[in-house]
Amino acid sequence: MLKKNTKHIFILVSLLLSACSQPKGFPDNAKLCGNYFISCIGVKKNMYHCRIYTRWSKRLIADKNYVYPFSYQNISEPDLAKRITRCEGDVIYFDRTKKLVATNMPENAECIQGAKGGVWVDCKRTDDKNNRYVCIVYDIKGANIISSGEYVLKRFGWDAGTGKVRYVNAKELKDRLTLVYYGGVGISVRNKLVLLPDGWVDYPNPESSHGGTRVKYDSQANIIKEETY
Repeated sequence: MLKKNTKHIFILVSLLLSACSQPKGFPDNAKLCGNYFISCIGVKKNMYHCRIYTRWSKRLIADKNYVYPFSYQNISEPDLAKRITRCEGDVIYFDRTKKLVATNMPENAECIQGAKGGVWVDCKRTDDKNNRYVCIVYDIKGANIISSGEYVLKRFGWDAGTGKVRYVNAKELKDRLTLVYYGGVGISVRNKLVLLPDGWVDYPNPESSHGGTRVKYDSQANIIKEETY
């Protein structure tokens, strides 16, 4: 009888230990918030990679990039995971009222200053010979696309003869561009460089200056055709 009871106790303890054990890959910094465990690790300025697990089974239910939607100023702090207070849908709250918003935006995107406070920009070079890029600009509030299209890297300087800024094709290749500012059309780059639209650019966001349009630019960023949709 004692052996039988001991066996039952052993099975019960084993089941309890199994239920309480951490699944493989469960993060050490996960914080329990209500019915969820949440873990966030800084990727770059204002971007975090967060994983959300169910409380009891520790099942992974979200594995996404999250962004801080209010400012291009850096909020990165190593103890952010400890400051998380709750999770509601695709929003993770920390410090009670501040929040991170889930996005499908790539980790390559950079948070920079814009005309309305800040934007995210992702640029990929598509033509080494001509320094051509495809760039997507996202708003800072929810990472919705502001513009996307074809750009070319230019060097600019003041032309005393015409009294205007002059743009010439940049000859050097840059493995990594240091983006500085987005004014609504061009994207300023450090060291007197700028990405100017050259070809078709879509502006799907109604809140942008060209909202709901598709614009074709020449090599000097002059509009040569515009379509509304």
